[in-house]
Amino acid sequence: MSVGIYEHEKQAKQRVIIDMCADVDLAEIIEDKGDVDDIVSYEDFIVLARDLCGTKHFNLLEHLAQSLAEAFMRHRRVMAMDIRIIKPDIFEGSTRVGVSMRFVNPEANERLQNKIVTAKGRA
Repeated sequence: MSVGIYEHEKQAKQRVIIDMCADVDLAEIIEDKGDVDDIVSYEDFIVLARDLCGTKHFNLLEHLAQSLAEAFMRHRRVMAMDIRIIKPDIFEGSTRVGVSMRFVNPEANERLQNKIVTAKGRA
């Protein structure tokens, strides 16, 4: 994907690792009142992340994380997201560097008191 502020980062694709952890309201599903088709799918997260990463250049990992969170939190059950993005190859011979950010869906604040199930995935 294309991410970074330097010219060489804009010219060459880079490898990134994205870890996502979603706080999901599954109260209706757990109580057998909801539709299984309404659950948050790992596959949906992965497809959305790959599509977003392939569509444009991001100057900062923080911008990518924000875009991912905004896209994921359109699902009514996603109440909050922890997103960690790592650039494993940015410095030769060094450890990986990246960012870790938490996003809370403003529409879900009232529901945060309900039972939350955490789902993790990597794209």
